[in-house]
Amino acid sequence: MHKEQSNLVNEHHAQIGGESNKCERILQTTLQQSLPRLSLPTFHGNFIDYLPFIDNFKSMVDRANISNSQNFFHLLSCVKEGAKEVIAGLLPSDENYDVALALLETRYNKPKLIIQAHIKNIFDLKPVTKSASSLREFTDNLNKNVSCLHNMKLTDSQIAGALFSYVVSNKLDSETKEKFKMSNPNEIPSIDNTVTFLQNRVQLLLDIHADNTLERNFQSRFNGAKVKVNVNNQNKRVVLLANEQKQIKCILCSGSHHLPDCSDFKQLSIEQRIKKVRELKTCKNCLKHPSKYNCKLYARCSHCKNFHHDLLHLSNASNESQGLSIINNDAPSNNVHAERNECNDRSSVSLTLLATAQVAVKNNQGETFNVRALLVSGSTNNLITKRLANKLNLKQDAIEVNVAGVNLNKIKLTNSVNISINSLCSNYSRTINCFIIEKITSLVPAISFNKQNLRIPPHIQLADSKFNEASEIDILIGASYFYEIIGNNRISMGRHLPILIESKFGYVLTGDMSPQVLSLNKTLPAFVHCCVGELTLNNNLSKLWELDNVRPKDQISLLSEEERNAKFILGETLEKIKTRIKEYENLKHMTKININPSELNKYYFLPHHPVLRADSITTKLRIVFDGSAKTTTGLSINDCQKNGPVVQNDLFSILIQFREHSVAIIADCEKLYRQILVSPEDRRYQTILWRDNLNEMVSAYSLNTVTYGCKSSSYLSTRCLKQLAEECKESNKSVSELINKSLYVDDLIYSGVDAVSVKNLMCETMKVFGSAGIPLRKFISNVPAALPKPGQINVEYFTINLKETETTKALRLQWVPQPDVLKYSFEFNAAQDTITKRFILSTIARVFDSIGLISPILVKGKILMQKLWQDKLGWDDPIIDESSKQYWESLLQDLHVTYDERDSEMKVTKQITVCQTDNDVFDTLVNRFSKLLRLQKVFAFILRISERAKNKEVRFNQVLTSEELETALLKLVKICHIRCFNNEIKDLMAGHNVSRSSKLKAFLDANEMLCVGGRIKNSDLNYDQIHPFVLSQRHALTLLIIKYYYAKNLHCGSDHLLSVIREK
Repeated sequence: MHKEQSNLVNEHHAQIGGESNKCERILQTTLQQSLPRLSLPTFHGNFIDYLPFIDNFKSMVDRANISNSQNFFHLLSCVKEGAKEVIAGLLPSDENYDVALALLETRYNKPKLIIQAHIKNIFDLKPVTKSASSLREFTDNLNKNVSCLHNMKLTDSQIAGALFSYVVSNKLDSETKEKFKMSNPNEIPSIDNTVTFLQNRVQLLLDIHADNTLERNFQSRFNGAKVKVNVNNQNKRVVLLANEQKQIKCILCSGSHHLPDCSDFKQLSIEQRIKKVRELKTCKNCLKHPSKYNCKLYARCSHCKNFHHDLLHLSNASNESQGLSIINNDAPSNNVHAERNECNDRSSVSLTLLATAQVAVKNNQGETFNVRALLVSGSTNNLITKRLANKLNLKQDAIEVNVAGVNLNKIKLTNSVNISINSLCSNYSRTINCFIIEKITSLVPAISFNKQNLRIPPHIQLADSKFNEASEIDILIGASYFYEIIGNNRISMGRHLPILIESKFGYVLTGDMSPQVLSLNKTLPAFVHCCVGELTLNNNLSKLWELDNVRPKDQISLLSEEERNAKFILGETLEKIKTRIKEYENLKHMTKININPSELNKYYFLPHHPVLRADSITTKLRIVFDGSAKTTTGLSINDCQKNGPVVQNDLFSILIQFREHSVAIIADCEKLYRQILVSPEDRRYQTILWRDNLNEMVSAYSLNTVTYGCKSSSYLSTRCLKQLAEECKESNKSVSELINKSLYVDDLIYSGVDAVSVKNLMCETMKVFGSAGIPLRKFISNVPAALPKPGQINVEYFTINLKETETTKALRLQWVPQPDVLKYSFEFNAAQDTITKRFILSTIARVFDSIGLISPILVKGKILMQKLWQDKLGWDDPIIDESSKQYWESLLQDLHVTYDERDSEMKVTKQITVCQTDNDVFDTLVNRFSKLLRLQKVFAFILRISERAKNKEVRFNQVLTSEELETALLKLVKICHIRCFNNEIKDLMAGHNVSRSSKLKAFLDANEMLCVGGRIKNSDLNYDQIHPFVLSQRHALTLLIIKYYYAKNLHCGSDHLLSVIREK
C-alpha cells in the first residue's frame, strides 16, 4: 500500500514538472516573438572599430548553438571591403573559423595604433560654439573616445604618455618622426621614453654635424692643400691647418705616380695595356680606382667618347690620319653653337639658374595642361615648341620670320599660334602670340641637383617646384611680358646662392651657384642658351661637303635633287596605296560607314601604313594596321585581346616532313586573313580613316575581315583552317591530314613519294580550299609533273616555274627546287678589324637554323661565347687572345661554304646500333610527355610490342582497350616504386619492417605493389580505398597523375583532389 502511494506521488510530481517546462517554453517563445531580431555588427577595416565589433560578434554568435563552419559564414558576411580580403582565401570549415579570427586579430588588434587613432579624434574635435547642441556633441564625442581608452584597461600614466608622444611627434620633422616611431614600434611610449629619445637624437645630430665640419675643413675638392690661418690676439700664435696628402703609389712599378703617368705602362702597346689593366683589375676610365663603380672621373675617351682612358683607345691609323687632315683643313671658327657649347676652362664654371615657371595652357577642347616656361628679358619674341603646339591642336597662322641670335645666326620660322597662359597660384592670365620652333633650348638647368641644399623658406610658393630637375622648356616668354610678370620683392639666400624674385606665377629662382655649395663631385659644362639655328641651310650644306671632302659632279643643288627623289617615291607609293585601298573596297573587305559624333568612343580606329616588299612575287605592297596604338584610356585593341593557342604543327615537324620524301611542293593561301569574315558587331573595333586626296572629306571604313596587326588574327585564321580539316575529315581524310600536318599559317609545304600521288592530292586540296573560298596559288615543286593544273580557271601566279639554281623561300629557308637543296643565306663582315663579343653574338644570331642542319658549326660560336663570358670581357672590348681569334676565324671558314664544295649525297657505309648506358630510359620516357593519358597509350603500345616479341601468335585490336590502359598505368606505378622505394621493397620482401623514420604502415600486395595500411581497414570501403598505392612526391609520374585528375574534376580544391586520387 505504501509503495502504491509513493508511485502516485511521483507520477503527480512528474506531471507538474512537465507542465512547468511546457510553460517555460511557451514563455520563451512569446518573448522571442515580442522582441525585435538583432542584426550582426559589420566591420569595414577601421582599427578603432575592431575591438567593439569582435566583442559584439562573439557574444552574439556564441549564444547560439551553431557549428564553427556556420560561424565562419556569419563572420564572412559581417566583414566588408579591405577586412574581407584578409580571410577571403579561406574555405568554410570548422578549423578555418579559428584561423580567420586569428588573422583578423593579427591584422587589426594593434593597441598602439588604436590609441593613437582615439587621441587623434580627440584633437580633431570641432571647436565648441555657444550653443548647447555644439557642446553636447563635443562632450559625447569626447566621452566616446575616453571610454574606449579606459576599456583597453590603460592606466592614467599610459594615457598621459600616449598624449605626450602624440603632441611631440607632430612637432618633429619627418625623418626624426620616423626614427621615433621605429624606436618602439609596438609599445606605448612613456613620457620618460619620449624625452630620452629626443636627448639621444640631439646628441647624434651634434656628432654628425661635427664630423661633417671636420670633413669640410680637411678634405679639399681643389688641387693643393687647403690652409686655414687662425691668429690668436693674445700670444700672436699662428696655426696652419693643411689637409693630409695620401702617398701616391703606382700599381705597376710602385713609383710615386699614377698609372697614366707611368713610363713603363706607356711603352706597352695598346693591346698589352688593355690586357695589363684587366690583370690589375683597375678602372678602364681613370686607371686609378679598383672598380669602375668607384670612378668619379667625368671625362671619357677624347677620341670615341666611350668609357675608357685615352691610352686604351683602339683605332685604325688610316682613320686617324684622315681625321687629322680634316681638322687641319678646317678653318678655325669662333662661332657659338645654338644648342650648347662647352667652355674650355671648366674649373671656374658655376651653375646658373634661369627663371622658370610652371604655367597652365589650354587646348582647343578646353583641357588644361601644366607646362614649363622660361622667362627671358633678352628676347623680343615669344616661342613655343612644335611638340606642344601639336599637342594643344590650336589654330596655327602661316608666317615668314627670320629669327637671329648669337653671332647673327638665323633661323626661318613659318608658323605662329595664340595661346592662353594662366598662373597656378593667382588669377593672372594672358593670351600671347608665340612663334613655333622645333626646340627652344637644351635642358634647364644643365644638371639636376638636390634642392634641399638651398634651404628655401617653407612659406615661399615657388613658380617652378621642379626648378632643380633638368628638363625641357616648352614656352619662352620674352621681354614684352617679362616685366609685367616680374614683381618688386627680392629675397637674398646668401653668398654663392641664387635670389628669389616675386612674379605672377610665384617666386622664381635665378642666379649663380658654385658647384661647391651643391656638393657636386663633377665639374659642370657651361652652356649658351639661345633660340637660333646652327647656320643657314646653304652654309650648313657647304660645311658638310667640306668636312666630308665630297664634291658633287655637277652644279645641281643637292636639296633639289632630294626633293625630286622624294616626290617621285612618294607619288609612286601613294598610287599603290590608293590601288590597294580600292581593292579592299571592291572585294567588300571594307565598307564605308557613317559614325554619329556622340558614339565615337564606341569605335576603335586603327592606324595603318604601307609596307613595301620588293622580293615578293605577288604582293609588292601590303597595308599593315597597328593594333597596338594606345587610345586615350591608355589601352589598345591588342591589350584587350588574347593570342589564342597554337593549333598548327610546329615548324620543326613540318620541315622534317618536307625533307622526308623525294617529291616536294609548296603553295600559298591567297589573302588568307582577308578571306575570313568578322562578326558585324565586332567590326567597329577595326575602323580606319581614309581619303584619296586633300580635297575630300575624311571617311570612316570598317574592316570586314580578319586584320593584319591584331593579336588574335593569327589564331583566328589558323583555327578556321583547323575547322576546315575537321569538316572534310570524313569525305577526304588525306586532305584533312595534310591541313593538320603540313600547313604553317598560310604556307603549304609537303613532300610525297611520287609525282602522281602528290599531284592528285594537290587537286583534292584545291577543291576543299575552293569550297571554303580560300584559293591556293604559287605552286612550286622540284618535279614539274607534280604541279596541278588550273583547269578552266586562269589564275595569275597559279604556278611559278623557277629557273635552274633560282631560289624561293620555304618557311624562312632558301630552297632551290633544281637541284632540290636547302641553302642558308646571311651576311656578315668577315673582314671586321676589331672583333668584339657583341660582333660575334650579332653574327651568330643572324643564322636561322630551325632544323639544326648546321648546328655543329654554330655550336663553335656558342662555345666561344662561353669562353669570352668566363674571361669577363665587355661587349665592346677587343678580343686580344690569339687562340680565341683563330677559333673564330675557323668558324667563319666553316660558315663560308657553298654547295659545290660539299658532296651532294651522303652514303651509308655501315649501320651500327648504340645503346646508351648513361641515360635513364624510364625517366626520359616520363619526362617527354605532359599528359598522363598520352603516356599511358605509348606505354601500352610498348607492352604490346614486348608481348608480341615473346609470343608472335598473339593478336591485338587496332584500338587500345581500357584493360590495356589500366595495366600500363599499374606497370608505370610499379616501376616508379622500384626506383623510388627500392630499400623499402627489399625490406618488405625479406620479411622485415620498413624504417622507423617512415610515417606510413606500408606493405606489398599480391601484385608486389607498395600499399599503405591504416585505421580504416575495418571500414566498409573497398580494398583500393583502404589501401591506396604509395606515390613519390619527387617523381614526374606523380605530377602527371595529379594534373590529370585535377583537370578531370574541373579544377577542384586540394582536399577534394587528394580524396579522388586516393579512391583510385
